[in-house]
Amino acid sequence: MAVRRPIETESITVQRLAVSIPASYAKVLDRFRTLVPQIKLGDLRASTSAEEIAKVIADTQTSTDFVLFAEFNHGRWIRHFPPFSGEQNLGSGESQGIHKGRGVHRFIFGNPLLAITMLRENVEAALHVPLDCAFIEQEDGWTRMVMLLPEGLVAGYDEFASNQALREAASNLEEKIFRLVDAITSSDAA
Repeated sequence: MAVRRPIETESITVQRLAVSIPASYAKVLDRFRTLVPQIKLGDLRASTSAEEIAKVIADTQTSTDFVLFAEFNHGRWIRHFPPFSGEQNLGSGESQGIHKGRGVHRFIFGNPLLAITMLRENVEAALHVPLDCAFIEQEDGWTRMVMLLPEGLVAGYDEFASNQALREAASNLEEKIFRLVDAITSSDAA
């Protein structure tokens, strides 16, 4: 007979970053992709040492310490679903979906060299690395960026709340995130 293990749940406090960017969706996505270049995943998977991983990251020539692992164009599939009840169809014969045909992109990004500083302290932090963010095209022509900040996700629960090394690693990562946001939203990028 199998032994039942208790299931644990715990509430944590997480901060959500949200910023409205006064630039077109296409321009913001291009800027993000420039600042967070695509990593060669095959090379990363084939790496057999920390040095090789560092080289694969360095080969991207990232200026932000972040690399792109994946992206998902949610706008492509969301448009196939009808608007919420109470919203009117736009009359084109084909629904533009719940977000009225606007763009919605999710990016998975990070850096194994940054992640390891947290994983050494709490291997369960693997649930939250790499990072993710979303960009949403707004009706006014601006773009909204949203993401959850990592400190609460990796160090916001009882077992690791007092781990200063983990909190410091997450805080350092958040500083890099805010520098990335500054670069995306800078006036020369808009």
